[in-house]
Amino acid sequence: MQKNTHPIERAEMMAYLDGELPIHRAASAAAHLERCSECQALAADMRAVSQSLLSWQVESSDAAAPSTPVVIRGTWRDRLRMRPWAWGLVTAGVLMLLVANPFVHQRMGSPVSLALSEQARPEPSSPPAQNDVLAPSAPMIARTAALTLATREFDRARAVIDAVIERHHGYLGSLNITAPAGEPRSLTATLRVPAADLAPALDELKKLGRVESEQQSGEEVGEQYVDLEARLTNARHTEERLTDILRDRTGRLSDVLDVEKELDRVRGEIERMDGEKKALLKRVDFATVNLTLSEAGSGAASNRVGSAAVSGWLNMVASLVAVTRFVAATGPTVLVWALLLFFPVRYAWKRWRSQVS
Repeated sequence: MQKNTHPIERAEMMAYLDGELPIHRAASAAAHLERCSECQALAADMRAVSQSLLSWQVESSDAAAPSTPVVIRGTWRDRLRMRPWAWGLVTAGVLMLLVANPFVHQRMGSPVSLALSEQARPEPSSPPAQNDVLAPSAPMIARTAALTLATREFDRARAVIDAVIERHHGYLGSLNITAPAGEPRSLTATLRVPAADLAPALDELKKLGRVESEQQSGEEVGEQYVDLEARLTNARHTEERLTDILRDRTGRLSDVLDVEKELDRVRGEIERMDGEKKALLKRVDFATVNLTLSEAGSGAASNRVGSAAVSGWLNMVASLVAVTRFVAATGPTVLVWALLLFFPVRYAWKRWRSQVS
């Protein structure tokens, strides 16, 4: 068997012609082909075989059917060789297939599965807008009245106020009575009575004494109520959605904690708005009466005169006490300094008198 003295083998020659030989070996093969006629002939034979294979046609076995030639467009290396953009399209298709399959991501436990599960879950019905909330059939008026009275029957004022509240099924919000020594007494109270009984309740309170001032006002809170009801409905829908998400959540612990935190915030908002709604309805159902009652009459005037006299005597006694405290506090110090300065001053005085005379 004849030994091959050429620097490249037949397999490498075939790989060189197919463009699959490494760069450093391809350079050596090209340099050798330029000066070796034998290898040039071998390369020509290989190219002829390759061209004959490319032009090879396979006849159909069915003689009746028209023959359709099947052309092999190249070797298996040519069929596997694809352009870079084709490989890019194949890779993108595989990635899209993986992303679009929520079952695969759910098994993997990735954050993408959480988002896909949220998208795959059917959306709940959209929360009602503010216009969808039914408006109240009647105007919602929050009524407030302020009444200032002067009475000579101050002692029975508290009993009358309690009777008015009980008769009209109201309640007492606050009550404050001041009775300084020698001064007229006064009473301030906040009464809550049903809005329908506001007028008769005021008429009964006016009988306690002379009316010094009276004010009444009403605030329409219908729009505020509708807006509050709409926000409350939206918050409850949000609470339902978050509850569903929390029940079906199987992702990371941090995502579950975030949902729980948001759910707690929404529930806090619902409780706050529930409180506002109840307070608003109470303002409409019960009118507010701010009552100010002061003692008046001859007894009050005599009390004021007596209180002025008592105040004068008290001021005089207070001044005497202040002088006594001052003398007691500074007397010893003044006495000591007087004794220390008496003899020097007396000696200086005598010398001055002797010089003058």
